Formats: sequence, C-alpha cells, structure tokens
Amino acid sequence: MLEQAGVARCGVRCSTRVLPRRTGCWPRVGHAERIPGQRPWTGSRLRSGGRQARAKVTRGVVFPDLSAAAHSLRLVVSLAKLAVHPSGRRYSRVIMGGGSPKQKERFSRAWVIAAAAAADFTYEIVADDERGVDMTVHSHEHTIDFQLKATSNPVVQDGCLVHDLDVRTYNLLRSKQRSGFGVLAVIVVGPDTASWHVMNDAGTSLTRSAYYLPLFGLPATSNEATIRLKVPVSNLLTADAMKHLMDAQAARWAS
Repeated sequence: MLEQAGVARCGVRCSTRVLPRRTGCWPRVGHAERIPGQRPWTGSRLRSGGRQARAKVTRGVVFPDLSAAAHSLRLVVSLAKLAVHPSGRRYSRVIMGGGSPKQKERFSRAWVIAAAAAADFTYEIVADDERGVDMTVHSHEHTIDFQLKATSNPVVQDGCLVHDLDVRTYNLLRSKQRSGFGVLAVIVVGPDTASWHVMNDAGTSLTRSAYYLPLFGLPATSNEATIRLKVPVSNLLTADAMKHLMDAQAARWAS
C-alpha cells in the first residue's frame, strides 16, 4: 500500500500519514478529516454532548463511505471503456479503424494459410523478405513464393485492382532464375478491424477478399521506383486457385 500524506484509500483524506495495517485492507490512521457528505463507519454511534460530533475510531481504523467509493469505481470503469476524440465524437477504448500496416500484414497471412491448407499444401512465414517473399507455399515437390500486400482502400479500374509495387520486388518475383513461382497477393480488408474476423455457430468469415497476380516471367520495366500492376478481381485466391498456381510451377519444371 502506498505511504503518502493526506491520501487514504477510496478518496478518504487523512490528516496524518497513511500506514499499512497489519491485517485487513484499510489503512491505519490517527484522525480522519470530516468530509462533507461522508460519514465514517466506526463501529460505534456518533457521540454528541454539546460538542461537535466526531467519530470514535475503533482500533485506529476508519471505514470510508462505500457507496461513494463504489460510484467512483463505476465512473472510472466507464471512462476506461470510452474515449473521446478531440472533435467530441466517442469511440471504443480499443480503437479499431482500418488497422495499422503491421496489423494488415499479419492478417493478410490468414488468407494464404486458409487457401493453402484447404488445398492440402504446407506453408511457411518468411521472417526476412530480403528476396521479396513474405510467405511460401509448398507441395511435395514445388514452391510458390508470395509477396503480400493489404489495403483497406482498394483502387479498382476496369475490373482490376490497381497496385503500385516497388521495382526491386517486381524484378525479384518475375525472374525466371528463381526456384519458386513468384506471385503477388493483394488482400482487401474491411474498413474496420472489428469486421475482419467474425465467428459464430454458423461459421467463420474473413473480410473482405484476397486476389493474386502471377509475376513469374513478366517483362522488365524501365521504371526506377514503382510499377503499376493490375490484378483482375476475378483472380480470387481460393484453394482451387492455389492448386492452379502450383500446377503452373510444376509445368515450368516439366518443360
């Protein structure tokens, strides 16, 4: 228990230093300052004999007004659950929103894991994407290299998701010299993280969708910074799509 002058538990102010009691949970005090509207519980009746009423302290223990303390506790809990935006708008204590880039990155892996598992493939999360790869998916003989990108504000033009990929990663994944089959996966998430993963007894849903674009064998670019890629919205990263990508990788080595 904290030892500080003038402050006791549950907001009861004391005129002497608060000392820890040997037993129980309330501090031992020498005298409790009367606070308007609060009546100490002392275990004895207030004595009045022409003098100012005061509490008889039993064994040096003052019991504060528990109803006021309970009200204060409820107020603290309520404030902890709510926060107020500078504009005055209330929002949840855990600010959901569209999620941070790192949170989107972690969530995007769930789509690849789900599709790979449904296709009966194994997968690995790459800790260092130095080679332009965030995850790999494996059959017994072949590998697909995935670069994952997630967004909550997709740009759609002519039935395609538009994504600007850095040229270095593009060149790494399109190379015919790499052993794995380079694929870009664009995951479109919901505007609020509360909707990303919803589960009930009827099933589980992930919001919204994942799309893929094979980069292996694409032509070189003269761009220095980024290259604009168009991912068809029909390229949904399903279990069947995962199998087709693995077949493309197998055909590459068979030719």
